[in-house]
Amino acid sequence: RASTVVPTKKALLSAHQPATTQPIKLSRWLEGTLETDWQPVEKLLIPTKIMAFRSIDQLQSQQEHLLSGVSRFKILELNPLLDSDNGLPKLSLALILNISPLANGEKDISVKIYPVNQNTYLPQGLEVFVLNQQETPIMQAQAHHTETIEFRFSGEEGEYFSIKASLHNCNRVETFVI
Repeated sequence: RASTVVPTKKALLSAHQPATTQPIKLSRWLEGTLETDWQPVEKLLIPTKIMAFRSIDQLQSQQEHLLSGVSRFKILELNPLLDSDNGLPKLSLALILNISPLANGEKDISVKIYPVNQNTYLPQGLEVFVLNQQETPIMQAQAHHTETIEFRFSGEEGEYFSIKASLHNCNRVETFVI
């Protein structure tokens, strides 16, 4: 027999983490200006099992892409319903973002979500969305025994988008402007 737990309004409000107050200006990354919460990718330790399954060609292709622009990461923390008795641990994810200029003036954007803290796989049921300025999902993926979630798209300077990670009624949103 299945049971449904309906969290209180207070629990839902505390579990939802609002979008960043000011959008991250990615074009400034190409100028060498970085926000304090964003770190160089070289400082991120990704579980070696993930890398072991990648072919040399895949790794070289990824390295070439990362070298053509600016890549930074930020640790996102999802705190499913702040009740410590719910059995849901705090979850940390690495959000890696790369911006590269394209010949036509647009910018190539690469978004990757990796597990951290010695986890090989993303948690079952994790949903990640790319949202447009109106907060409408334009891309989405859900983890099912998944090592990483990746999105790649292009946009023009001044365009807004957000990345939303969601698990167990807990959301984390980061907003960007190209």
